[in-house]
Amino acid sequence: MLRHHLMILLLLVSLAFGASLASAQEATVVPTAESTPAPDGPPVDPSQPPSAGPLVIELGIYVVGASEFQLDNGIYNVDFYLTMHCSRPCTPEEAGIDVMGVSGSEGLNVELRTQRDDFFEYRVQAVLAQNKIDLSRFPFDTHSLRVTIEAKFATADLVTFAQHASENGVDQDVSLPGWDLRDTYTVDITEKSYYGADLGYGRYTFTMTLNRVPVAAFIRDVLPALVILFISFMGTFMPDRNQRIGLAGGILLAMLVHHLGVSGNIPAVAYPVYFDAFMLINDAAILIQFGFTVYELVLENRGTPKERLDRFSLVTLVGIISVWIFVQVAIIPMFQSIVVS
Repeated sequence: MLRHHLMILLLLVSLAFGASLASAQEATVVPTAESTPAPDGPPVDPSQPPSAGPLVIELGIYVVGASEFQLDNGIYNVDFYLTMHCSRPCTPEEAGIDVMGVSGSEGLNVELRTQRDDFFEYRVQAVLAQNKIDLSRFPFDTHSLRVTIEAKFATADLVTFAQHASENGVDQDVSLPGWDLRDTYTVDITEKSYYGADLGYGRYTFTMTLNRVPVAAFIRDVLPALVILFISFMGTFMPDRNQRIGLAGGILLAMLVHHLGVSGNIPAVAYPVYFDAFMLINDAAILIQFGFTVYELVLENRGTPKERLDRFSLVTLVGIISVWIFVQVAIIPMFQSIVVS
């Protein structure tokens, strides 16, 4: 009987030990790779700042040469350095650009000079075409020569442009014969969209100002007309009015020849320029003086005293000169606008 009880007790102890061992093994099981949940994304390196917003590229355009500005088609050659500073390391595809307004398939040469992770430097020679040439102020016309850079692949939400001021400018050795190329410039940063799309591409426009040398333009085009007109006015003091008629005809012909000669340097445009208005006023003054001289001849044939006719000639001359000055000054504001777009 005692032996039977001992066997039962031994069996219960064995069962209890087996249960505790199984519980201990379950508590120490290490999850396998299959049971571990997958992370939400790649591990984050705390030493690298997160990327925020589009890539910002600071541009610099430094012009070192310009030549062959043609008024008839608005084409000019420009030689410049283009620098690009990326706000973070960027690829050539991200920083890809187009030079806008290139004339012809062979009008652009781009040479990569320097390349780093966040910096590119190019030497660019381009034949560019100006869309609008304004000659309304000829021969004192002013023009805006533009170099326009546009993002090639990336839209404005991915790449934006900014100005790197210290690398923009016009070299002091740049010159165009007959023109005054100022060392001042302007930079415009805009966005250009195509096909009516809501999102466009960044544009960086560097604009130089070009104007004729005022003194040279005055001596070459304006001064000869003023000399001819002065001779016409001085003819009023000629005592023989028949000689005045002959002089007025020759002076009018000389004025027209000068007008046509200068106009040959103006491309065919659909609007009058300042020089046209200036010369037409001169022609009108000579014609009016001619008309009054004819009227004086009629009065002279009717027996009007010479003293009265001379007084009439002087009053007429003063009136013509006064009206000429007033009209010449009045037309100047009409030709002040400059088309730059």
